[in-house]
Amino acid sequence: MPSNDREVFDHLRSGDEAAQQIDFLAYALFAFEKSEWISHLEAKRGREPDQGEIDTWIGDITRYQFNGMRQKAADLFDAAARAYMRDEIEGIEERALNSAIVAEVKAAGVWWKQFLMALAMAILAPLILGAVIVFGNWFSLYPTPSDFAHRIEPPAPAAPAAPAAKTAQPPAGP
Repeated sequence: MPSNDREVFDHLRSGDEAAQQIDFLAYALFAFEKSEWISHLEAKRGREPDQGEIDTWIGDITRYQFNGMRQKAADLFDAAARAYMRDEIEGIEERALNSAIVAEVKAAGVWWKQFLMALAMAILAPLILGAVIVFGNWFSLYPTPSDFAHRIEPPAPAAPAAPAAKTAQPPAGP
């Protein structure tokens, strides 16, 4: 691990995973933290730390802390780039959205496609409805299982016929 400023700079630049700008920002964050630490010790002790104390502090920085500085530098760079490019990004997003909407409207708004679809529905709907009606009438011509059940049941006994009243008959004639 690095033990002085020069070694920290070389250590931060040695990583291949980050862009050079990120490494420079990470070193600036290291310099800021070092400055804050020196100010804290100066306020606490009433004197500035000597170079040996500074080198000891640098030597105590872990790999995890250096990676944290790189990540914080990347986040700062990302935020700054987005703020700088905000107007251009919004313009690109708006143009992309508008072109997508216009393309959809043009694709759906072709009059002859709509006309053909309406014509097909105007022809097919009555045909389908007529087929349903004919199919329903066809079934009413033929007996259903319940009709067979009624035919199998014995007929109900007939009520006795009431005696017919005698009516006067004309005499049989000459």
